[in-house]
Amino acid sequence: MYGFLHFLSLSLVLPQLVIGYDGQYYDQSSFRDETGWTDEADNSSASIMDPCQAHLIYFAESASNFTNCLVMNSRPFRLCEGCVIPYKKATEIYQTLFDKKGDNCHDKLLRSDRIQALTLVNNNMKDVWTNADCESCFESIDEDKVTGNVNFTLTKDTVLFRKYYNTFRQCLNATPGANIPLLSPGINKTNDSACIVCKQNYSSLNAHYETIVSETFQRVCMDVIDMMNYSRLTWGNELQCSHRHGDLGPVLGITFVMCMLPAIFYISNRIFGAAQEKSIVTQKRLKMPVKDYGSRQEQNVSSNSSSS
Repeated sequence: MYGFLHFLSLSLVLPQLVIGYDGQYYDQSSFRDETGWTDEADNSSASIMDPCQAHLIYFAESASNFTNCLVMNSRPFRLCEGCVIPYKKATEIYQTLFDKKGDNCHDKLLRSDRIQALTLVNNNMKDVWTNADCESCFESIDEDKVTGNVNFTLTKDTVLFRKYYNTFRQCLNATPGANIPLLSPGINKTNDSACIVCKQNYSSLNAHYETIVSETFQRVCMDVIDMMNYSRLTWGNELQCSHRHGDLGPVLGITFVMCMLPAIFYISNRIFGAAQEKSIVTQKRLKMPVKDYGSRQEQNVSSNSSSS
């Protein structure tokens, strides 16, 4: 589908339209001769553009502009901010035509065949815009009905994120040796100065991004996601700043103390602990005198009687 849009943008040769005093559409090329513009006397020979054909050409031109913009802003990805104007113009032209239900142009251009090419192209543009969550970048997008100018306002979070991003990139560019091209193959370099100098800038950028993710329920504008991905790639993979933990002295000191605590406890208890004397517990029955219950005397008497 994108191939179709790209073909549309490269293959269409669109005429320039003007509106005459009579309110009809005219092709500018019909006003030209070999030397330039024709005389006003010859304007009567200009071909009047059919209104339906004018709608078709305007939509084709706008869709072509959006497709070119999409390709040119695909890497790094800046579709939402870079292509908002051609997107709004193209979708507004289609919406204007779509709203004229019952009109001859509506039926002729949108419902005259099974393919419905205009609807197909418009839906493809909307799918790209929706999948990129571009609406999350903007507070409002409006087109002036008189001048045709597109006015848009970025959200506060997007403006603040761009501020943090630009500050972070400026820090890397100002730090010697830190200006490493993104996605450069074979780069495996740790830049100590960049990791130290730009650490706070990166932390602010990353923290604000996490705030945006939580507030938008992960429906983040793709422009913002792409900028954050590039920043993390630069910081972690190319500069290898994510593998650094700052000064390890306090960490090693705490680890040593925690390991020595059991040994210190037992040694202290051995030295300063009170020694307890062992006492032997004797059974009470061993202290009582042995009582003769007569069994021995009876045996003696019986033995004497028998001997006598």
